[in-house]
Amino acid sequence: MATEALRTNQLVYQVDFDGQNGISNTMQTATFDALPNRLAPLPRLDFLDPKYYSIGTPETNQKPVVIAKAEEAYLYDLLRNIATRPVVEVDDSNETRNGGNRQDYPLTAVAVKFDAEEEFQEDYILDRQQELINVYTISGTRVTEQDITNALNSDQLLYLIYRLRQEVFISEGRRVTDLGIKYPISQIEQDNNPNIDAGYTTSQIPDFIANADVLDNFQVDGSGNIIIDVDMNKIIVQNKTSPVIVPFF
Repeated sequence: MATEALRTNQLVYQVDFDGQNGISNTMQTATFDALPNRLAPLPRLDFLDPKYYSIGTPETNQKPVVIAKAEEAYLYDLLRNIATRPVVEVDDSNETRNGGNRQDYPLTAVAVKFDAEEEFQEDYILDRQQELINVYTISGTRVTEQDITNALNSDQLLYLIYRLRQEVFISEGRRVTDLGIKYPISQIEQDNNPNIDAGYTTSQIPDFIANADVLDNFQVDGSGNIIIDVDMNKIIVQNKTSPVIVPFF
């Protein structure tokens, strides 16, 4: 079945929601529908926000969430596969970033550094006040074929893999797994399921994530450009032999 799936590079399996009966896409609400826009991605991922949007009312327009797609395993010709995924234009001029309470979060196009050691990059942060923005409803990325060609060693390629995963699977609940983070299962679930032992009710935060509260921190320089504190994809590569993350080493 896996081999057959790989023959279909358009494979997508989605879960639908029912706004009429109160079963809504919580990520859509947090990133687009709710007035405060209370959830925003790291500025480096701004070009991928929002993945889910509304046309009409939340009751009649709930976007599905992808839980399986060819990008998970279809590494050959991956970028061309992503390029075939649907892109729509959306007016996101009502974006306020937590009701205007996040004055540091940019609403116009500025440059961004992945961390203090890198160069500023353009086209990652969008100007939401001037025109329609592209929304990558299934997959999107800024990784290019040239980036892959320029990789000099396995660590640089591994970095690109995890950067791709961060971008392609945004808002699909995958990132914590790539970082080796595990959330505990609730006590109620444990009580109702005899297969869940105490180990599943304990959270897992790897030692290399020493300051979990700064994972999404960034600074704004005098020109309004963004400098992200920590490039967590670098941290993944530096800890590639950890048993809680990369399965390749």
